[in-house]
Amino acid sequence: MATRNAKWMEQQAARSPERGLQTLLIELMDEIDNTMKLQEVTRAEVARRAGLKREYVSRILNNPSNVTLATVVRIANAVSCELRLTLEPRTAHQYASSLLDGAHQDESEDDEESTRREAKQELAIAA
Repeated sequence: MATRNAKWMEQQAARSPERGLQTLLIELMDEIDNTMKLQEVTRAEVARRAGLKREYVSRILNNPSNVTLATVVRIANAVSCELRLTLEPRTAHQYASSLLDGAHQDESEDDEESTRREAKQELAIAA
């Protein structure tokens, strides 16, 4: 990963209930950072093109934990890129795996054990 704090951000993303979104944002910011390097564009120039403050762009690129989609689009446009999103259905196996990984952390211990059993059954069916 291109950012200095990438390992820390990955750890934070793994603990977060929204870890999928965090991981996506981290990867996206890394792509933008790499594009900036290839184009030899500074953060100050990206900020100017996007109509944002340089400090804000730097903060987003280093830690994209609290950024709007509109801001990501502005930054992508500033490096002559287009942001495209796709929605893809999960397979039964992916869904069951996410349950096993603790995607539903707010459940009680009893509910969690029941969920794990269900997830194992889903994995067995998907296999």
